[in-house]
Amino acid sequence: MTKTATKTYLVGVIERAISYFKVEALDARTAAENWQEGEFRDRDDEALEAEGPCNVREQQPDGTFLKLPRSQWEAVPTDDDDSARKPYSVLLLYPDYANDSGTETYYAFVEATDPIEAVAQAQREALTVQDGMGGDPEDFAPLLVTPGHHYSEPLFNK
Repeated sequence: MTKTATKTYLVGVIERAISYFKVEALDARTAAENWQEGEFRDRDDEALEAEGPCNVREQQPDGTFLKLPRSQWEAVPTDDDDSARKPYSVLLLYPDYANDSGTETYYAFVEATDPIEAVAQAQREALTVQDGMGGDPEDFAPLLVTPGHHYSEPLFNK
């Protein structure tokens, strides 16, 4: 019988507050899917609305944990999941390196299963529409996520 070596991952999970679980798994996606089987490690008491994995870090040989991009651990959507998708409006703040005044924002309409996925989709979209801008989609900081597609309204009645 051949035994496949596992790696150690630190999975950040939102359960009304961000909690971290140490998970042994073959890859990051498996670690994110099976975080409940991990050992509770730490908690950030900042209250949050959504639940589920929000980041995954892989343990390095020196004992430190390297944060992995969402593309390595997010569940791969299937065609059957379209019925569970809902509309969201997401407001993101541009990263400092692409934001001269510090107030540059990106507003996106996305279809997602939950607010966390909505932010991830909007971040990828924001990076994609910027010609020649490098960086990571997570560099776009989420400011607001609301269910539904919310269009702008006039500020003044004329």
